[in-house]
Amino acid sequence: MIGLQLYAVVPVTKGGSKRPRALARQNRNRGACGLCGTKGKLSKSHVPPRCAGNRGHVERFTIVTDHNQRAQRSPARIGGVHFFGLCARCNSELQGRWDPAYCELAQALRRFAVGDSLHLPTQQVQLPNVAIYPGAIARCVLASAFALTPNLRELHPALASQLIGGQPLQLPQNMSLYFALTPGPRGRITGAIGGYYIFRPKIAEKNVGIMTLAQIYFPPLAWQVADGAESTLLGLQGWRDVSDWCAHEETDRADLATLVDALPLVIHPWHENDPQDWLELLSDENCFIIETENALPTDAKTGS
Repeated sequence: MIGLQLYAVVPVTKGGSKRPRALARQNRNRGACGLCGTKGKLSKSHVPPRCAGNRGHVERFTIVTDHNQRAQRSPARIGGVHFFGLCARCNSELQGRWDPAYCELAQALRRFAVGDSLHLPTQQVQLPNVAIYPGAIARCVLASAFALTPNLRELHPALASQLIGGQPLQLPQNMSLYFALTPGPRGRITGAIGGYYIFRPKIAEKNVGIMTLAQIYFPPLAWQVADGAESTLLGLQGWRDVSDWCAHEETDRADLATLVDALPLVIHPWHENDPQDWLELLSDENCFIIETENALPTDAKTGS
């Protein structure tokens, strides 16, 4: 059970029912595909990919609200973190094509998944010299964003078309792709959501916070598809803007340490010691929220 969380635009179940309402609509397996817009049966999209450790043993908790709009977790379910946001074709032919590049990066950095989230280093950690596919990784994360945020295709149809057609990617104005590292075992994956600290000092007269279209905290990798101008927390924590990865073809190979020499090790604000200072705003019609507490890969837990 988690503590209280404050939400805006969180209606109760229709008909006045006091039964908890899921903010993450992971059981809604019919609708419009987040990428191509085809209406029909949606397929199960694992975010991040299963080969990145998001499989069988990983438990997921759906965030639900009661009749007083208090947020709490549903019972745990095994099988990894997944959502019904893409049609079978987009899930297999597009997302599935980019998954191996993402998993290769997660494998190269998996040692950062093991750590103490209560004692994060203040300095950024140096990254190894490994070859990666930055264009394919960026496409994998952006496709996940379209799966996580049901109305993203309506907001940015040109970007969806570029992903589907294999064209060079041009991120919309005020959208950036941010990258960091996160330790296990806790993870949090959401669609479009805003959050900020209520009482902490402001930066440039703004509350320290995030305005994101999608966020993925699943060790060892953390991503934000966010508005940099409104996401002061990312700058404060030292997240790296890797939007230029979108300019790479999906087959381009590049050295990680050349692209990004170092990254911060971060956790989601809701996983800090005192999350009561953190306020989140969302619409439950346009946001999935799922958490996990055992996101470490099996071999990382055993040390093998």
